[in-house]
Order: sequence, then structure tokens, then C-alpha cells
Amino acid sequence: MRTLLLTAVALLGLAAPAILTSCDNDTPNQLHQLNFIPIQSGGRLCYADQSTDTVGLQSTDSWTLAVATPQGTPAWLTAAPESGRVEANHFVTQPLALRFSPNTTGAVRTARLNVTAAAGTTRTIGLPVVQLPWLDIRRPAPTMLRPAAETDTPASAPRAQRLQFP
Repeated sequence: MRTLLLTAVALLGLAAPAILTSCDNDTPNQLHQLNFIPIQSGGRLCYADQSTDTVGLQSTDSWTLAVATPQGTPAWLTAAPESGRVEANHFVTQPLALRFSPNTTGAVRTARLNVTAAAGTTRTIGLPVVQLPWLDIRRPAPTMLRPAAETDTPASAPRAQRLQFP
């Protein structure tokens, strides 16, 4: 009796995964993913004189892109391509080319990239884009001038005398 009970439990344990497994044969793609890369919690930041940038979009479904700016704000950002087609059961990473007009307003400008994918259910994600009114002074990196070897002067000398400009 004990052997029969252990055999029944063992067979049930082996059969459970097969019984509990299910598939949806009506939908060709079981995994649906839609996201921007690199992932940035605060959105995309750009500077007043910046004219281009790129952000990646990863998707398992076909998608469309729209750029939204606050009402009454002229369009200062464009993105291309505006749509992408993804074959069933494929995963695609698509670079999105962003183009900005220079920010001469003296104010921060905002926009949002909205991507919508539809495969059974519609999903929308957004990426805020902020253009600052100032320049990025870190790029190119500043070059520190050093005194020429033949004209090294002591640190006590006046600043203009210590720095030799090429």
C-alpha cells in the first residue's frame, strides 16, 4: 500500500508540469517589451546649443512615435523615424535621431517622446526631454595652460608671468 501511494505521488509530481503548462496559440508573441535605452530616470537632458542626440528604443511590437510639447510652445524637437515595424517573435533595437533647434529663449524648454505599441493591448511609454537655456561647458573639456619648460617661474610671480600662452 505504501509503495502504491509513493508511486502515485511520484507520477503526479512528474505529470503536474505538463498538466499546468498552457500556451496561447492565438497570439504569436508571448513577450511584449517596449522601453527606451539607456534608461534615464529624469529623462533626456540637452543644452542650448545642442542640435542632435540619439536615444534607443527596444520593442517586440510595431510602434509609432509622437513628440508632444506644452500647449502654446513652438515645436523645437523632432524625432525620426516616426514608426517602426517589428515582425512577430522578433526583438528590435531602433535608434531614434533627435534634432533640436537652438534654445535662445533664456528659459528651460520641455517636450515628451511618446511611443505607442499595439499588439492585442495598447501600451504607451514616454521620455521627457529637457533643453536647458545654457551651454554645456564641460564639453569640450577645458585645457589647462602650463608654463613652458624654459620659462618656468616661481609660484610667487604674478599670474600673467607664470602662464605662457602659445
